[in-house]
Amino acid sequence: METTLRSVAALIQRDLKVSVAKLERGGAGGGIAAGLVAFGSAKLVPGIELVLDFARFERHLPDADLVITGEGRIDAQTAYGKAPGDVAAAAAKYGVPVAALGGALSRDAREVLLSGFDAIESAIVRDCSLDEALNDAASNVSDAGEHIARWITLGEEITSCR
Repeated sequence: METTLRSVAALIQRDLKVSVAKLERGGAGGGIAAGLVAFGSAKLVPGIELVLDFARFERHLPDADLVITGEGRIDAQTAYGKAPGDVAAAAAKYGVPVAALGGALSRDAREVLLSGFDAIESAIVRDCSLDEALNDAASNVSDAGEHIARWITLGEEITSCR
């Protein structure tokens, strides 16, 4: 597949004078993104930028007390080039703390605490298969949200005792 995509990229370069072989955000040899750029004059942007702009995310941050973001698995790469990292970077501009919620936490997940995240939480609190986790996703996320709320409440209680 990769060899074929490289050949297509070479043809696009030769005939259309559009370079797609090393297209940023284009995947191996450009893939579908290369076709959109070459034949449709598309502009590629990271998906999270599009979503945050569409949702007018930053407009809500000045009044926010906490941002909760997440992905399937929180690991050391979560803060770099993935949607939660962009969410945390936007929140940091406004001094809003960020909690990352993951379906799972890898062994190196704590590293995100050094890069703009204030807390991490796993939605899965018991050993289970991926199928079980996905089947129970709604209750797992709800339970994790409750855990986060309880930590916040506990923090408020500790603060009010002083």
